[in-house]
Amino acid sequence: IVVGGAFTSYDGTPRSRIARLNTDGSLDGTFVETGTGLNNAVYSMDIHSDGSIYVGGTFTSYNGTSRGRIAKLNSNGSLDVSFVPSGTGFNGTVGVITIDSDDKIIVGGNFNSYGPDSTPYLTRLFPTGTLDPDWVPDGSGHNAAVWEIMWQPDGKIVVGGDFLLYGPTSTPYINRIDVGAFELGSDLVQVGSFKGLYRNTTATWELGGFESAGDDAGVQFSITNSGQVQYTSTNVDGVEVESMLKFKLNLL
Repeated sequence: IVVGGAFTSYDGTPRSRIARLNTDGSLDGTFVETGTGLNNAVYSMDIHSDGSIYVGGTFTSYNGTSRGRIAKLNSNGSLDVSFVPSGTGFNGTVGVITIDSDDKIIVGGNFNSYGPDSTPYLTRLFPTGTLDPDWVPDGSGHNAAVWEIMWQPDGKIVVGGDFLLYGPTSTPYINRIDVGAFELGSDLVQVGSFKGLYRNTTATWELGGFESAGDDAGVQFSITNSGQVQYTSTNVDGVEVESMLKFKLNLL
């Protein structure tokens, strides 16, 4: 059990705003922050499958190393230096963190910038800490803080907070976002009507009955029994969606 907050000790043992407990409630002595640890409160966290932990809150450093309200810790509590926030990090409280299925980090809170970039209240980062440029909110995004994120089975997220708007749309306190949807780029030649959702490095196009799909971007194609065209990219994080979708589909 990993717990965070504004505390500086657990049962008399120093712990700087984060601690790990055994199932019986006793302190796990194998999880120890380095030096002074985090210098202010932890309000959110998510644990990666490898045991590392993304934490967010009001802190600005970990044992003297700058970490602007978001940091990644190793499974033993030490700082994971592979994750480095851009510039000074977030300019306000990080209230919620969630890791998506391709290891990107969705972050919400009471902030409007991340390093030099405008990120109104909700954004997505690469595992290195750099901003994901493919995360583009509707209009100006939310108009106030995001405090909760919940995943749905279809890969969309439901977010809650103090906001009344998402872009130009009235969405008082709650709305749903498709984190993988995108508009068709100029590299995609459309024949007939179709829609598509991008999911990590695998997607299914709901097009119904296609004859062929040519590949010039390192993407493998197959046609499913239901008549859908499925592609799987050999590319990994950091590749823009449109650069992976240079193909033509022909109707039967």
